[in-house]
Amino acid sequence: MDSEAAVARLSDTTRPVPARWWLAGPDTWQAERVLAALAARLGPEVERRRVDGAQDPAELAWWLRAVGFFDAPKLLVWREPDAKAFKHPAWPELVRSSHADAVFVAWTDKAADPPNPAADWVRIDLEWLKPGPWAELVRRRARGAGVRLSREELDQIAAWTHPSGHYLDNLLAQCALLPPEAGRSRLAALAALGARPLGAGAWYRLADAVAVRDGRQGLAELERQLAFGGEPVVALVVMARQMLLVADWIRARRAGQARDAFARAHGVRPWQWRTLDRAAELWTPDEVAAWLGLAIRADRALKGSEGDPSVWLAMLVLAAHRPGTARPPGMRRAI
Repeated sequence: MDSEAAVARLSDTTRPVPARWWLAGPDTWQAERVLAALAARLGPEVERRRVDGAQDPAELAWWLRAVGFFDAPKLLVWREPDAKAFKHPAWPELVRSSHADAVFVAWTDKAADPPNPAADWVRIDLEWLKPGPWAELVRRRARGAGVRLSREELDQIAAWTHPSGHYLDNLLAQCALLPPEAGRSRLAALAALGARPLGAGAWYRLADAVAVRDGRQGLAELERQLAFGGEPVVALVVMARQMLLVADWIRARRAGQARDAFARAHGVRPWQWRTLDRAAELWTPDEVAAWLGLAIRADRALKGSEGDPSVWLAMLVLAAHRPGTARPPGMRRAI
């Protein structure tokens, strides 16, 4: 079974959740999609545990088995179980401990079969998709994200992102903020976005600098990218998306929403939390709203060719600046 079929199966609430899953292959994005669907199916109170490498199967079996009538369901994910685990006397007990409210997932990067097929594993193949199936996946993901793109744009995105699902999701999120009436400028913006790995690009250092109100870092990144031919609309989109996420996190924190729930709803990666938490301490909702209002004015100016785009973008960076703001630990300098 492939990951798409697994996600579709888990979305069907009339079918029971299988207790034992074997994920095999190198594509971590597909694996994370299956795990997210499993967690969602088990419910918001699911107790999750993820372990790696050498572990004690007896201890894991005990943890998985200890589910009372009023306890929350459990999801155990064992990444790369070592070969010794399969021969451990407690391995069969660990497999048998799985049931409707205690799901066990073994996940390996190798295209290997489960050690004991008689245990009724649901095997998910996580091989990299070939270009043809990948292009179809891009179209489905775009429709699911509510992003309206032409066939030419979808083909470009498929070529740029293959075979990285993480890259695809990030790029579609950016496309959702690009104005549909922008015509050629939108294609240019897509080209600029597609030409860079989004997770490590300087555009995201610019967005992080704005989020933590570091104007010096932000201006340095902005100047660097514009000097190398970066599209102003890309800078605006990336900064606006980051600030919308900051606004959502500020509201969620005040409402008492759990981090895990927010991360699932907004696709927040673990490394983003340092910047988001810092930004939530530095901005008030009114300040974020004022900044987004200025971003709307800048967007209209860029579309209408009113003034120098670099001036509008610099205004946005400076509007976020707070003197003396400390950079969160681990955030890189531009210079």
